[in-house]
Amino acid sequence: MPITRTPWIDDDGTGTTGTIINNAEKQALYNQIDGAITQPWIDVPFAAANFSALAPMTWTVTAAGVATNRYTLTGRVLVWHFFVSWYTGGNVLGGTPSNTLYMTLPAGLVTAPAQFLAVDYTAGIAGVSAVAGLYATTDGGRLAVSKASSAAFALSDVPGLVMTVVLEVQ
Repeated sequence: MPITRTPWIDDDGTGTTGTIINNAEKQALYNQIDGAITQPWIDVPFAAANFSALAPMTWTVTAAGVATNRYTLTGRVLVWHFFVSWYTGGNVLGGTPSNTLYMTLPAGLVTAPAQFLAVDYTAGIAGVSAVAGLYATTDGGRLAVSKASSAAFALSDVPGLVMTVVLEVQ
C-alpha cells in the first residue's frame, strides 16, 4: 500500500510560519519507501535443472508440472511460493530411492544460516500426511525436502508440493 502523498501543512495560513518543505525531495523519499515495501512478484522461468534429488534417485519435473513458481524479495527476506503438481504435467522419480528432493532457490539466491520449515501441503506421496508430512531445510542455494520420518521416497510417488517459504538470504 503506497504512502499517502497529501501535502504537509503546518503554516498558520499567513504563509510566514511553519516548516519549509522541498516537496520534490519528499516525493522522492516516499517513492523509495514504496519501492522497498511493495515489491512485485517475479515468476521463476522454468528450468528442469531446478529440480533434483539425492543421488542415486532422480526427480524429473516438466514445465507442465509446475503450476506456480514465483517470489518476491524485500531486503534479505525471500518470500517464495511454488506449487509442483501431482496430478498434471510431468513429475517423475527415477533411479534408486533416496530420502531428499531438491529445488533450487530463485534468482541464484543463497540462504544465510540453515533454516527449517514444514511443507504446507503435499500429495502423491504414499504414507505421507497431506499437511506437515514433509519438512524442508535450506542447503545453500537449494531447498531440501524430506519425509518427516526420514524414509526414502518410493519411485511410484508423484511428489506434489504446495508451499510458501519465507527465508533469510545473503
